[in-house]
Amino acid sequence: LPAGARNLELESGLLPGAYENGGNSDGVEFGVFALLPDETKEYLGGWLLNPRDEPAHRGPQSHHVEIPAFPDGTQIIVATNVGPHGDRSWDQSYICNLTFN
Repeated sequence: LPAGARNLELESGLLPGAYENGGNSDGVEFGVFALLPDETKEYLGGWLLNPRDEPAHRGPQSHHVEIPAFPDGTQIIVATNVGPHGDRSWDQSYICNLTFN
């Protein structure tokens, strides 16, 4: 985590093959966490993208996550998890364009 950073901007999404032409993803859950120097993890925010069922979720999606003040040595983790039905067979997700400010 860069010193003084209080915001994370990023894009996430699923590749078209996950939901077009027979792609059958039930969605992907994205989560942002802070890993503190003492190894505790704090949830900062998250979202579910399901472009198969929600056309507005198609293509890159922009996200903003506020970051509270943390001690030096804190790391930020952006993680993915399966959709609501626990099926990861079509979950072709991505995270890109991360910037701290």
